[in-house]
Amino acid sequence: MISVMRPALCLAVLAGTSTAQAQPTQIDPTPPAFVVEQQNMLEQIDPVWGGPGQDAHLARPAHPPLHLIPPMPAPDPSEDVLPNMGPGVPLSYDIASGTVTQEPLYPSLGATSGERAGFRSGFGEEDFSDGSVLNESFISMFQINNVGDDPWRRNVKLVMRFEDQNGIDRFFVASGSMADAETVLTAGHCVYARSPNGINIFDWAREIWVYPGWDGNGITADNAQIIQTHGIGYSSGLGAFTGWTQNGNFDWDMGLVRINRGVGLLTGWYGWAWGFDCSTIQGRTYNNPGYPAENCSGSLHNGRDMYQWGGSIDSCPGNQMQIDTTPGCFTAMWGGQSGSAAYYLDDNSNRLAHGVASNSNRSTRGRYAKMWESFKDYMIDFENDSRGSALDVQLLRARYDESVVTAGQTIGGNGYVIANPTNNNPPSQVYNLSHRLSTNQIISTFDTVLANTFISSDLAAVSANTANNFSSTYTIPKNTPSGTYYVGVVLDIADANTSNNAGSYWDAHRLTVNGVADISADSITTGSSSVLRGETITVNIDYSNLGGDPSNTIVADFRLSNNDFISTGDISLGTTNYSGQAGDSSNSRNRSVNIPIVAPGTYWLGVILSASDDVDSSNNWVASVPITINARYCADQNGDGLVSPADFSAWITNFNNGDPRADTNGDGLISPADFSAWIAAFNQGTSGPFCTP
Repeated sequence: MISVMRPALCLAVLAGTSTAQAQPTQIDPTPPAFVVEQQNMLEQIDPVWGGPGQDAHLARPAHPPLHLIPPMPAPDPSEDVLPNMGPGVPLSYDIASGTVTQEPLYPSLGATSGERAGFRSGFGEEDFSDGSVLNESFISMFQINNVGDDPWRRNVKLVMRFEDQNGIDRFFVASGSMADAETVLTAGHCVYARSPNGINIFDWAREIWVYPGWDGNGITADNAQIIQTHGIGYSSGLGAFTGWTQNGNFDWDMGLVRINRGVGLLTGWYGWAWGFDCSTIQGRTYNNPGYPAENCSGSLHNGRDMYQWGGSIDSCPGNQMQIDTTPGCFTAMWGGQSGSAAYYLDDNSNRLAHGVASNSNRSTRGRYAKMWESFKDYMIDFENDSRGSALDVQLLRARYDESVVTAGQTIGGNGYVIANPTNNNPPSQVYNLSHRLSTNQIISTFDTVLANTFISSDLAAVSANTANNFSSTYTIPKNTPSGTYYVGVVLDIADANTSNNAGSYWDAHRLTVNGVADISADSITTGSSSVLRGETITVNIDYSNLGGDPSNTIVADFRLSNNDFISTGDISLGTTNYSGQAGDSSNSRNRSVNIPIVAPGTYWLGVILSASDDVDSSNNWVASVPITINARYCADQNGDGLVSPADFSAWITNFNNGDPRADTNGDGLISPADFSAWIAAFNQGTSGPFCTP
């Protein structure tokens, strides 16, 4: 739990600012059933999912699954509020310290309205179907299925965690829109809650998670923080006016969220418009995408789907824009839509956010708080504070061509974004991007290096370098075991914040690796460079599994060759089966082999290893250093273990057949001279050994 200073105490030090708040007298100490369910779910989620050197914001989201979180109620406009005392003054809330700061209130420049264009990211497609019909009431909502396209991805799903006055966590969902690279525009009651559903909070949100263009997929065990379609932004600061925080007036129900990731450079953001009289407003067509999540018919709304509707504004009560609605799940404004932008297209097709969904009676009317001049001034300062003057380059959205690959094969680069969400304009330079393979969603310098890419870029202030294709391919190491991995990029740059130089979580690419077994015969030794034919010797073999997965049973086929290339055509010395070898490991084995009766000379003893799942047979054999095989002059030619006259007949047979055993003088030739040698061996054999060297 975050320890915070209560804003009421902070506001007490603001000169000329009242801290009085209208608070219900009844406080329900028992959390509703959905809160209990949320807390039970929260206990099942690992609250810390970081790694060495990672900032706290990289922790796995510590909130319940999005579809279980109730909507922030769209307040009923008939609710009692304090008298309208104007918008008041802007307040900034720092989440880490829990302190509130009163910001400057600039004098009016005398204008009655103003506009500023937003930013369209060059990433992805643009959808031009958002235009509604002028002079037509807000039409029935329709679902947006291509939430990853522009402009839908500029709209965000919010998860807010508040702490009520009994110290109980209260989670709500709402909507908002990107207003800058790291700034979100929403409703004031989404950043500062008063008494939603009668729950006494009267405080700022302790945490807000921002999901741009959320596609309805939740957090599961295997995609912890990979929330489509553009990942997560995590709040570091909030802003609103005292016209809402103290007076609860819907005319001033606008708020801001500062996040720690420059996702707006991926999604783009809306421009803004402030002011304008009602006759001008009623002459425009407005569009309003958002995430309705309040139960309407038992099955709607589920909070997973983005809906769009639009049309003409019917009236302008106070500083609000009202649409006249009819009862129905798709014809009225519902909880969850709070904070969603009401925008229009100017003559240059710029989409300008003019208001945010504020309140509704769920049947006949819905209202949008309209942006005013001092809010516009404050928002510009808020955005510049989010940007900062110190360079903070972020690596966003590294993607590769393959989603499944076999270990040892390559993947191709598909694209990445180097983002500079700050006001710092660095000189042109060469950036080193280190492509890494990680066993988890956090990409860091601790992970396996696949390759390095060097690019030259002149990265301007508040800009992004989008590279749609990498310049090379990247080999997945053969010793990678089967499993789920993440490939990402570490940006080598000494900027103000190095913790976001690696693209983790959604900014990394998920990859399934099918591991392999690759048995390699590494060496074989005999212990002696000279042996006798017929002698039994011990050989040692060293072998490895260069793959990451364990192998099946290994067959060791020992051979004797007259050259240093071992093949199945060489003299067999027998086979032995060994149990499978663990991935990325080595082993040594000993085995006794009998040197056959061959012509004396130089030979190579070798082994051929095989396994049914071995992927590479080119490294399965290995030969020893050359060895010399010497002859034994054997009198026992028939091999019965006795030296007798019968061996003479056997020698004659061996001699006629060219059997090497007939070469009893060891000169490598079978000739009559071998007969004398046999006689000598026979005579010696009568007194003891059958064979003599």
